[in-house]
Amino acid sequence: MTEEPEEQEKAEEEKEEEKTETRPGKEKHKRLKQERMSEAQHKERLKDFKKHLVQRGKHLFDRKRKDKFLGGTKGRRGG
Repeated sequence: MTEEPEEQEKAEEEKEEEKTETRPGKEKHKRLKQERMSEAQHKERLKDFKKHLVQRGKHLFDRKRKDKFLGGTKGRRGG
C-alpha cells in the first residue's frame, strides 16, 4: 500500500511537468527580456555611479578620453 501513493505522486508530478513545459520560443523571449532588463539596470547603476563621482570631483571616467587621444593612461608619453 505504501507504493501506490508514491506512484500516484510520481504520476501527478509528471502531469505537472507537462503543464509547466513551455514552447522554446517563449523561453527564448523570456530569457531575452530578462537580459534586456538586467542590462538596463546595470546601465542605470553605472550612470548613477558616474554622476556621484563627478559630483565629488573625481574623474576616473576621463581615462577613456585620455586613452583615446594619447594611446594609453600611463602618463605624459601616452605609453
